[in-house]
Amino acid sequence: MEQLEGKVDFYRDTSDKGKYKTLLRSGLRRFTKDGDGKRLVRLLKKSSTGEGIPPTPLVNPRSWKDAETPPPRGARRLDLGSDGSDGGGWACNFVQKNEDDTELGREGEEQVLAWEKERLRAQWRADLADQVRQVSRESPGASYDIGSFGDAGEKLFVEVKTTTEDANRPFFVSRNEMQFSRQHKHSYCLYRVYDFRTDPKYYRLPGPVDRDR
Repeated sequence: MEQLEGKVDFYRDTSDKGKYKTLLRSGLRRFTKDGDGKRLVRLLKKSSTGEGIPPTPLVNPRSWKDAETPPPRGARRLDLGSDGSDGGGWACNFVQKNEDDTELGREGEEQVLAWEKERLRAQWRADLADQVRQVSRESPGASYDIGSFGDAGEKLFVEVKTTTEDANRPFFVSRNEMQFSRQHKHSYCLYRVYDFRTDPKYYRLPGPVDRDR
């Protein structure tokens, strides 16, 4: 607890009988003896000295080929949002963008970017791999996340949906994303990245988001 000396020393002054200070004093005493508390203090000390906590690696040790899994049954089922469905039984959530607007979404896109480049290089298309772009960074309002290329060199529009949960976790799409997937049904693919914080894997869903399988 020496790291906090001079800042919360009042907790040692037992003459102050104030109710809240007494409770805080008791909590701080328990904190100094608790293993988790000591570990937290060590982490805070590292952060204050610039060491910090290592960031989550953006490059998965699995190769693009080893990380790919078959889509689970019902993978295209979407959570029904408060705005209803598109009339075809598919739920379109127009405001729920949690997984896309967070750091998790950005990291997931960067991982797919790396996988796409690796896939193309494995097919001896380094020229195309060098052209793969993270469109979502260049144009935040775009209807897809990554501009890549298919096996024959054709354009491929990639949408990325990332979750820390398993492959069965439903994902959300906006109306624009839905329409874009229909308009570019022969050159559109959704990457569903899952188990991102533990062992990132993915499955691919080519074609319109609401396509029956």
